[in-house]
Amino acid sequence: GFCGSVCGCCTCGLPTQRAPPAVVEVKSILRQLCKVLAHQVLADGLFTSDPHPGNVMILPDGRLGLIDFGQAKSLSTRQRVYLSRIVVAVATKDRNGILELAKESPFRTKYNDPDAMVKYTSVVWEGELDELEKLAVTDPVVQSDPEYLMVRRAVMMCHGLCSVIGTTLNVAQEWEPIARRVLFEEGYSLSGHSAKTAPPPWLRCCIPTMSQAAYRKRIATGVGDLEE
Repeated sequence: GFCGSVCGCCTCGLPTQRAPPAVVEVKSILRQLCKVLAHQVLADGLFTSDPHPGNVMILPDGRLGLIDFGQAKSLSTRQRVYLSRIVVAVATKDRNGILELAKESPFRTKYNDPDAMVKYTSVVWEGELDELEKLAVTDPVVQSDPEYLMVRRAVMMCHGLCSVIGTTLNVAQEWEPIARRVLFEEGYSLSGHSAKTAPPPWLRCCIPTMSQAAYRKRIATGVGDLEE
């Protein structure tokens, strides 16, 4: 075996003599992987979007080693904050918060039914994947949100791993503590924010080409033009 960090590749080349754990608690490993991804996505802004079993190693001391970062993806502060808001909204079942966030994205369904849009967002994080088939019939997706495609891919892979061993994992609840910490560190107030106000200074720095009027329009309607 080789030693390595929780979030890094096992490439230091230092052999270890310790035997691997005799018993592996798979669900515990999956929860650990889920938390690692949460830190990569929300805190670091650099994550692997391909956490399938072949890319996850259990090190001799019980830590996880991730390999193959060929599909790594970086995220801006704006994107990390947006995802953190989604995580908290889903974890706390904040229906109005989820709808507000849906308006900020290009994601649209055929009828834009509020219940359907809330459900589409929730099932990705909560793992109720059988609901997607029902939603595809009642209110199909007509426009997706490619900006966060790789994040959804990583989250769905976590759910896929859980289904293989016959268990479930609410990713939103697992990610919520880190999401709240990120929002706090970035100066975002969950209780004080209003979609009708101008973005705070730190967010304006992330979208310098968008006027405050365009920002408010985009938040309210889901559309808005960037300044030339």
